[in-house]
Amino acid sequence: MSELIRKRCKNNNISKLSNPKVFIGLISFLLLFFVLCDACLAQENITITNIWYKKMPNFTRVTIKADKPVEEYESMYTGDPDRIVIDIHNADYNITGLVKNTLFLNMGSVKQVRCGQIEADKARFVIDLFQRVDYDMALDATKRLLQINIYDYEEFYSPETQIFTVEPLGADEIKRIKEQELTEYKTSSLVDQVTIPISMNLKETEVVDAIRTLSLLSGVNIVADDSVAGNITLSLNNVTFKDALNWILRLKRLDYTQVGNALIIGTEDIIKTYRQRVTRIVHMENADVENSKGVLDSYFGEDENIRITVDSRLNNLILEGIPEMVVKAEGLIKEIDSSLITKTFKIDNATFAEEVDSIKSMLGIVIPDDNRVLIDSRQNEIIIKGNEEEIANAELMIKGLDKRAPQIMIEAKIIEITLDGQKELGFRWFSNAEEGELTIGELTLGGSLERRGLIEAKLKALATENKINILSNPKVLTLDGKTAVIDSGKQIPIQEEVIDNEGRIRRTVTWKDVGVKLEITPRLSSDGIINMDLFTEVKSLGEEFIVGYPVINNRSQTAKILSKLGETTVIGGLISSEETENIRRIPILSEIPIFGEIFKFRTKNKSRTEVIMLITANKIDY
Repeated sequence: MSELIRKRCKNNNISKLSNPKVFIGLISFLLLFFVLCDACLAQENITITNIWYKKMPNFTRVTIKADKPVEEYESMYTGDPDRIVIDIHNADYNITGLVKNTLFLNMGSVKQVRCGQIEADKARFVIDLFQRVDYDMALDATKRLLQINIYDYEEFYSPETQIFTVEPLGADEIKRIKEQELTEYKTSSLVDQVTIPISMNLKETEVVDAIRTLSLLSGVNIVADDSVAGNITLSLNNVTFKDALNWILRLKRLDYTQVGNALIIGTEDIIKTYRQRVTRIVHMENADVENSKGVLDSYFGEDENIRITVDSRLNNLILEGIPEMVVKAEGLIKEIDSSLITKTFKIDNATFAEEVDSIKSMLGIVIPDDNRVLIDSRQNEIIIKGNEEEIANAELMIKGLDKRAPQIMIEAKIIEITLDGQKELGFRWFSNAEEGELTIGELTLGGSLERRGLIEAKLKALATENKINILSNPKVLTLDGKTAVIDSGKQIPIQEEVIDNEGRIRRTVTWKDVGVKLEITPRLSSDGIINMDLFTEVKSLGEEFIVGYPVINNRSQTAKILSKLGETTVIGGLISSEETENIRRIPILSEIPIFGEIFKFRTKNKSRTEVIMLITANKIDY
């Protein structure tokens, strides 16, 4: 009977499922069931309600607050520019009060934090940095606070908590935050890092020595302020570094703070001044930060109450120190970075590029930033950007430097004197002759040679007697400090043979200079003395031939001389000796082999010549 009932029930179910309406209803029910289950299982989005920051001893902490536990988030670091990107999933961004959804910090390594909703269920926070640094992040115990620690690339310490909120906080929450900050500051990470057990047994030991011993045992850098004094007695066995430090501090009523990777120990009043140090970031609108830092360093010297560093990339100065020193530095920076004006100065007399560059270099005395002094070579102008005082000083300097160079007229008389064995027609430089005396026999030009008319007359007399040969008598006008070149001569062709790459001999013609060349650079002093750098070169065609090529005789001399305006300076000593052979012959007969020598008459002559120069310089007015 029971079997029959079960069969009927089974048949009835099959018949119901076979009904199309029943089947469609069942499918719809199942679909609705799965949709409802999925909606029930789906996580409800959290809401980001607040963001704030605070400056810790060696890092900046940014805290993001949510109304519910954060279950999923991710971060990545990108460069150029440096920034940290944080995405919180299943989150709605709902922070009001931020200007353009940006939290401005300008503190430590952090420039600003940009916030917003990038997708329907994703909130993004972009932390813009001054440069690449390390960071870490974690959720607190409630998972409602996401804390990001961005470590400083320069250690700036400002123990005062700086909290930015966009909505009022309750009194309990504010109290909790303050207590948390105090604990984090007082319990320095440097103190907690030391795990080595400390054992010390000291009796009537100076506190400074006790601190030094603790530093050696722990490996921690400890600096004792001058306020630390007195003796201490203690016996510690296998205690933590933190406990050992606290015992010393309690017994002597001292305190400590962390600065960088070191602990500073001193009296409570002294440490209080360290803890009250503040950090300011000042952006320079006009002046260069490196040059500005140099000015501030020269003003403050090695004062430990303020520290100045630069951020060249953003042209920022970072000030860290006690408030009054930071305020003073800010005032100086305001003066340095005052509005700059631009002025153009026409350079009238310095026409050479090196002269203008020299003026620009000198302007570095009054304009410390080289980028604010520009040269317009086309217009021969100097463009200066600076404050009123800098512009005024630069104008005075340019007027003093851009002066007309005096014109110097240089007259050179280059003379070749033939010397014989009996009468050496040269100059005796240190003779006892009277001023202006000129004698022949033992030819003497003595004295200061101021009696130029007498010299000219005697030289003409010698030239008439063919005892001297005036090679050149040029005059040249040059500026003070500029080189004048006197080149009196000619070019002679010389045939040369060269072997090309194929081994064939080719004849070429090379032109060689012969004659007299004189280079003079005069420099006029304020007392009318002329300082002249001279280079003299005399080239002549010799009689000898080497493999068919003529020999060029070369005599040169370099000298530095001082003379008064209008005086004639004599330079000599360029002496050369030559031996020549003259052959006179009877035509036809002298060409007969062997016997032809009878009809040839040979004479050999030896000659010595000296080249002297008479240099006279005069100033020519414009």
